[in-house]
Amino acid sequence: MGRLVGKVIIVTGSSSGFGRAIAKACAAEGAKVVCCDIRKEARPEGYEEDIRVPTDEAIRKAGGESIYIQCDVTKESEVEALVEEAVEEYGKLDVMTNNAGVFTRLARCHECTEAEYDFTMAV
Repeated sequence: MGRLVGKVIIVTGSSSGFGRAIAKACAAEGAKVVCCDIRKEARPEGYEEDIRVPTDEAIRKAGGESIYIQCDVTKESEVEALVEEAVEEYGKLDVMTNNAGVFTRLARCHECTEAEYDFTMAV
């Protein structure tokens, strides 16, 4: 039996990269996973073998339970709606994995523009 059976987990930034891996690992341990990202599809430059399959669908194909909710984590109202919808769907929320992140460009912090820095910190 998985360590996360009966738990409900939101994973932000779950369409690609670390977020996708976290969501799939949680589901493999028995969690009900709420996948959240600004878009359902993975970034095309990603490395995932099943990149053409959205994370929530990949989890269900593997026998897990998952839904996708679109959310821009820089918008408070969308995050509130995300949590409300997750609780409405599953009756509770046990874990919020705040994984969403962005890459603007490779630069030292002091070389970033104020807009780049603010955007990164908002996410």
